[in-house]
Amino acid sequence: MKIDVRLSAALAFCFSLFSNLPAEADECSRERSFSGEASFYANQFHGRRTASGTRLNNNGYTCAHRYLPFGTKVLVENPDNGTQCVVTVTDRGPFCKNRVIDLTRAAARKLKISGIGRVVCRTGSVASRLSKSTLRTVASGVSKKRIISTRHE
Repeated sequence: MKIDVRLSAALAFCFSLFSNLPAEADECSRERSFSGEASFYANQFHGRRTASGTRLNNNGYTCAHRYLPFGTKVLVENPDNGTQCVVTVTDRGPFCKNRVIDLTRAAARKLKISGIGRVVCRTGSVASRLSKSTLRTVASGVSKKRIISTRHE
């Protein structure tokens, strides 16, 4: 009898942990925004495996988020200076209560964040659209500003 009570209590606890997580398909397509503090990975984590199984590349544009599905594109903006970049969720974290996202060094450098900085993040079609234009920019050699400005005209 004691085992059944313990087992049911453990199952109820596990269910309560995972019941408020968003469904992966809904989360990727849904527009969502959040803001808070961001930090970046220490150099000691470069080359280590992330929660998704990929190796962390501090020179790439990836991030850690607590519950967004792996592969989700996130548009991150520094509201202090207006710089933006698109990162892909490949890891879990940050594990500090007051932070919303952990960035790679390259992403933090592009956003001009040194240490901890305030950011505004968006997921959904905005992030994927900018991500695709960035890929086209790299392939064609045209500046990103020019591609974005021609889309809005």
